[in-house]
Amino acid sequence: MAGLSCASMLQAMGLPVSVFEKSRGLGGRLSTRRGDGWQCDHGAPGFEAKSGDFRDQLDRWQAAGAAQPWKSAGQYTSTTAKHANPHSFVGTPRMNSPARLLASTLNVRRNARVDEIRQMGSHWQIRLEDQAWLESPWSAIVIAVPAPQAATLLRGVAPGLAKLADEVPMTPCWSVIAQSDGPAEVLSGLTLAPGSAIETALCDRAKPARTGKNCWLLQATVEWSEKYLEAKSNWVCERLVDDFQQFSGIKVRSAGAHRWRYARAPAPALIGSYWDGELHIGLCGDWLCQGSVEGAWRSGRQLAARLRLS
Repeated sequence: MAGLSCASMLQAMGLPVSVFEKSRGLGGRLSTRRGDGWQCDHGAPGFEAKSGDFRDQLDRWQAAGAAQPWKSAGQYTSTTAKHANPHSFVGTPRMNSPARLLASTLNVRRNARVDEIRQMGSHWQIRLEDQAWLESPWSAIVIAVPAPQAATLLRGVAPGLAKLADEVPMTPCWSVIAQSDGPAEVLSGLTLAPGSAIETALCDRAKPARTGKNCWLLQATVEWSEKYLEAKSNWVCERLVDDFQQFSGIKVRSAGAHRWRYARAPAPALIGSYWDGELHIGLCGDWLCQGSVEGAWRSGRQLAARLRLS
């Protein structure tokens, strides 16, 4: 969201922009996995809109059919969770629909993981994973990835920016996508048991514009995810599904696990974004601004404005 927000604003300012996305899909943790007759948002469950400019953006997304309000029906939070923020909006028909809309007019190269960057005179070059350096030079570089990944890219070319990224911790999250039978409302009002490995459980079908079979997102607590960060995904899946079935009474037919190594920024830097006018390199992301979808969007916009003024 941060990178696409920045890129779309830069392009609107008349600047040519190239976007390199390491994954096949768009949106990062605004992600939806699909299967035979089911879909599930297995990253961010939803997002809020607190600022006027982001609410204006949401109005545009809603007018385009890319987002809708969500009353959080079918969501249950563990009593051990430190907070339980309501999610007011979701992307429609999939969580990454707003990201796809932002990217629709951009030059995006997917499955293109940037492995290294270097400065050549007044320009930058990039090298993709398992490839040679790209010949095209760029006048500026924007890095919109989680803090630890940004630090790795920056360490050899901008140690000061790498240090900034190193100082922002990001926590992991194991997520399980579980298919079940029965109505989406079956667990309305229940609370997960204290000490559960699951922090949040929600039914994707309870969200607007969702169709298909019932599919539950089970998100583990930070503590549990950190403890079992390197565990086998099959083992993680079995543990969380067993926990879910015990407290809910719902029979899971099939399930799969996904590890978000850098899921959240519990203590973001709160500087919005960072632009080095001498090196012509910038940073944006939720870890620099509020640690939220809205923060990521605002971070990208702020960096684009700083770049324009440089």
